[in-house]
Amino acid sequence: MVMCVIVCLIVGYLFGCIQTGYFVGRANKIDIRDYGSGNSGTTNTLRTLGKTAAVITFLGDAVKGLAAVNIARYIIIPYFGVQGESTLWLLTGFAVVLGHNFPFFLGFKGGKGIATTGGVIFAFHWQLGLICAVVFLIVTAVTKYVSLGSICMVLIIPFILYFKSRGSAVIGIILVIMTYYFPKELFMYLLSIVVAGLIISWFIITITHMKFRLKFTRENRLDELKFKSLFYPYTNYFCILFLIAVVVIMTQIPDMLISIIVLPIWVIFIYMTYLFKKKD
Repeated sequence: MVMCVIVCLIVGYLFGCIQTGYFVGRANKIDIRDYGSGNSGTTNTLRTLGKTAAVITFLGDAVKGLAAVNIARYIIIPYFGVQGESTLWLLTGFAVVLGHNFPFFLGFKGGKGIATTGGVIFAFHWQLGLICAVVFLIVTAVTKYVSLGSICMVLIIPFILYFKSRGSAVIGIILVIMTYYFPKELFMYLLSIVVAGLIISWFIITITHMKFRLKFTRENRLDELKFKSLFYPYTNYFCILFLIAVVVIMTQIPDMLISIIVLPIWVIFIYMTYLFKKKD
């Protein structure tokens, strides 16, 4: 299960790093990041290179979200034979958007992830994804504002999630309200806490997985394990290095410095909880 999640995240992130707007700009002999808002998304491409380039960028960014989730759905997940497929689709989609917004080869500065999010939704349920596309196109065509079309598309996502899971719909509504009505600082603080928790969780999971398989290896009981671990233990080492790299990168982003502060607090809290439970 752990290796399947790691592979899904890596594949999703690498797909997300394919910056359509950047390559379209290069095809027109410019670096799209040197113009307009400085990102490589559809809106900046529209303002800089026109409608044709923007359409290509939008479709390219959407397709990579669609492709990554389907690769996880039909290739990666069946290979590992794990359950909880819809959760893994969501994690893969999250990784694609993360890669789109923070591509490593462009200095972690990409687009806003709107088109890619649409592609991910399309992969979950093509009819509902089509609704997102129609809303975006209609609003953009009527108002002439791509940003407004993007906002409207994002706002209907919680209602789309309702058809998949009511719990997901509630979470989606809460996130949308927080994004648009809460102060940016508060949202960044909450996000920082979540990021710190995820880093610690994945580090613990990776170390635990290594110790678990090491124990079975020493006892010559690997044949008893039903799930394969692709390229063990090198994938575990890669995961640890990746997490360390994320922490280093976070120290270079002012808005994410709070996560660095929260990390040791989380570790102390978890350790104290462990000691308390151990006494029981």
